[in-house]
Order: sequence, then structure tokens, then C-alpha cells
Amino acid sequence: MVATLSPKVDAKFAAAGVPILGTSLETIDLAEDRDRFRHVMRRLGIPQPESGMASTLDEALQIAGQMGYPLMVRPSCVLGGRAMEVVHDEAMLRQYVAAAVGVSPELPILVDKFLENGTEVPSTQERRNRIPSGDAPRCASQEPGLGAGGQPR
Repeated sequence: MVATLSPKVDAKFAAAGVPILGTSLETIDLAEDRDRFRHVMRRLGIPQPESGMASTLDEALQIAGQMGYPLMVRPSCVLGGRAMEVVHDEAMLRQYVAAAVGVSPELPILVDKFLENGTEVPSTQERRNRIPSGDAPRCASQEPGLGAGGQPR
């Protein structure tokens, strides 16, 4: 049987002595924790848009003040680009945060600098041909209305 469980559930199984096969809890956490992931990307020299995480409106406004608009905002707890939105100004950011359900330290929103002229680079090509410094790739899923791989949602 194959199952995908949340890291919190996996951790409970591991603590109870149940062996977890497949991807380690540490690796899952590294991929899901945007701050840890950002540090790994920097260490590996892989460019990416400026980003931050906000648990409050004040934090979101502070991040926006540092990066400038437009921004890509989305909940940290969803996959595939659901609830993702490009915000162009403070009013739109305030509206997004007000509408976000359950924003908290445990469920922050992700705030990324939106690259208006970004280029999608498939990950296999990215590994083969090092991307020039400063030319950060933009995933197709950063396009509003598109999911992973640029497929319509």
C-alpha cells in the first residue's frame, strides 16, 4: 500500500516506532519549510525570486515594503497554486490577507516577488545548464490560473 501522509502524522507514526518508508521526514520538512528551502537554494547558487512568509498583515506589509509590487501571494498549506494571487498594491494585499482563512504562525502566507518577464525553465534543463546568475526562473505555476507545469486549473 502506498500512502501520502502529512509530516505531522508521519512524525506521530515515527515516534510510535512505526517505520516510515520513502522520503524522510527531514527531507519533507526541508521541501515544505520555505525558509529552509530558500537557504538551500542560495547555498547551491540557484537563483529564485525574493520571498518571505507572513503570519500577520503587518508582516505582509513589511515584506511588500522591502520587495515592492507586484507580488505573488498564496497560503503556505496548499499545493498546485490554489488560492494564489498576484497583488499589485497595498490595497490588494490588505484584501488578500483579510480574506485568507487561518493565517497564523503555523499557517503563514507565502509572499514572492512576481517576475513579470520571467521564463519557465524545466527542472531537467535547469540541472543540465546552469542558469546565469540573476536570471531567476519562474515556474509556470506562478502564472495566475495555471497549476503545476503550466496546466490550467
